[in-house]
Amino acid sequence: MSAVPSEVRFHTTKFDTDEERGTAAALPAAQRQWMVENLLFEYPLFKEVSSEVARFHHPVVGGTHGTGAIGGVIGASRSGKSYICKHYAADYPVQVLEEGEKYPVVYLEARGDWTPYHFAEQVFMATGAKSVPSMKTPALITASQRRLLKVGTELVIIDDSHFLLLETKGRVQATFKSLVKGIADIGSCNVLLAGLPGLQAFIEGADQLNGSGDFPHWETKPLRWEIEDEREQFMLLLHGIDRRLPFLKLSGLANPSKAADFYHGSEGKIGRVMNIIADAALRAINDGTACIMMEHLQAAAIIRMKVGETYRPFYDNRSGESA
Repeated sequence: MSAVPSEVRFHTTKFDTDEERGTAAALPAAQRQWMVENLLFEYPLFKEVSSEVARFHHPVVGGTHGTGAIGGVIGASRSGKSYICKHYAADYPVQVLEEGEKYPVVYLEARGDWTPYHFAEQVFMATGAKSVPSMKTPALITASQRRLLKVGTELVIIDDSHFLLLETKGRVQATFKSLVKGIADIGSCNVLLAGLPGLQAFIEGADQLNGSGDFPHWETKPLRWEIEDEREQFMLLLHGIDRRLPFLKLSGLANPSKAADFYHGSEGKIGRVMNIIADAALRAINDGTACIMMEHLQAAAIIRMKVGETYRPFYDNRSGESA
């Protein structure tokens, strides 16, 4: 099996037969590591929010893309926002046309240390520019917006946008607000902001942003263990992940007692679930085991315990011995 193509960003293939699992388990360690670290299972909420993002991008099937609106994917940290946004962007790679390259969907992952200048820089880099023009911030922002128009961008996704709009103040915050509004106002694309719950109230209180479509938004909510239907969804999620791990055997991640401990350690947030599973899976690959063993789960979970927490996931809490 050849190396993973650079344009492939996620591993979504399930292994349902002994032959398929045997082939996956026999792959080189680097490929198995890539599969674990880039594993993506499209669970029901993922599909639901992704379909709404698709409708925001293309309001009518077979029609043209939307323009001029600002929307959002809102949710707590590690609740799956980035999985959805990155996966959607990966479905729209760069297109090489006779008239040049087209970037239908541009994905930007904001950082807390970004200035408006950094944002404009990243627009150029994300759209294949070989260099960034040397000019002052206002001019570079304008040039970056023209760049999006030039490369045919239909949707700009700004992940972790709370860093730009909630965690800045004064003039910098005002510039970021103007910057986001300016992208929507070029009239060629929509803007999707992904961020923490406080982002919704902020946008609704900013007339210049809320006025661009009244901020349609979709939530990524953690599944709740106490609700039977959501508990079943959580266990199906674990089984779906298990079927995609490159091991000779299933690891039994959806076993009720294991599922309960996964929930305890993650509070139903998919990102935190994957942190534990990925760590445990890589330990299992190193140990050469046929699947993830209990000791791998224990080791991955124990180092992620919160300050003051006494319950140890995947252990018998009364004796401290393995469950």
